[in-house]
Amino acid sequence: VSQSRYMCGIAGYWGNQPEWRKTQFPSALALQKHRGPDNTGIFQNEHVILGHNRLSIIDLSSEAHQPMLSSCGRFALVFNGELFNYTSLVKEFQLSPGTHSDTEVVLLLLQKLGTSALRLFNGFFALALRLELINPGKLLFTAKQYNQMFTLHGAIMTFLFIIPSIPASLGNFILPLQLGA
Repeated sequence: VSQSRYMCGIAGYWGNQPEWRKTQFPSALALQKHRGPDNTGIFQNEHVILGHNRLSIIDLSSEAHQPMLSSCGRFALVFNGELFNYTSLVKEFQLSPGTHSDTEVVLLLLQKLGTSALRLFNGFFALALRLELINPGKLLFTAKQYNQMFTLHGAIMTFLFIIPSIPASLGNFILPLQLGA
């Protein structure tokens, strides 16, 4: 099967269930390992855990691994999908990314413009951003496909961007998203 039918996988949790974070989150991330065989990364702090399984397509370097952290350390991003207009956004907003990754452009623009940057993104994607600077301890989750977008902020949530069927043992904790299986 060609890798072109796959894209990265993201997972995340915001809340206060330490046992779930230790036992269930690694299993949830492992469920989607086939989505991104090139690298698996995890970011966590006392409130948020973000995971990413990477399929390297645009920027093959390790600098583009995710979760991607902002230079100030207050933002952590996982991104799955493709931003078609990322090179034009670099020019328009005079950004200086250190990678060739569309993910870094998303991170820089969210850092610079806040959630209003979402309307600029032409592509299909799901992302989660730790919003320490804008709203401490909160998480933004957004997904877009076929010009339909939905966004969740700050509620206790868990998500797994992956496959149509989720094991029953994880069913109470995971919001499955059918945007690019």
